[in-house]
Amino acid sequence: MAGDGYKGGLTPEGKFGCLIGSLIGVPTGMCLLLADALGDCVPDSPCHKDFLLHVLLPSVGVAVVLGLAAWWIAKTYRGDAH
Repeated sequence: MAGDGYKGGLTPEGKFGCLIGSLIGVPTGMCLLLADALGDCVPDSPCHKDFLLHVLLPSVGVAVVLGLAAWWIAKTYRGDAH
């Protein structure tokens, strides 16, 4: 009965999804941050506003979508082999 407790840790699918989400999400965020910082501004217009809307939310969105897709693909192809 001692081995029936919580085993802890992520599933292999979860690890794969987090890895793919991180490997794609972080560079996407860096590229968007660089583009936002180096972008030219139109005269008489507020410049470099909405970091959250233009950089952070798209980066998180890409990471979440790709992470969930990778998790689903890994779970689908793993099948009943676990």
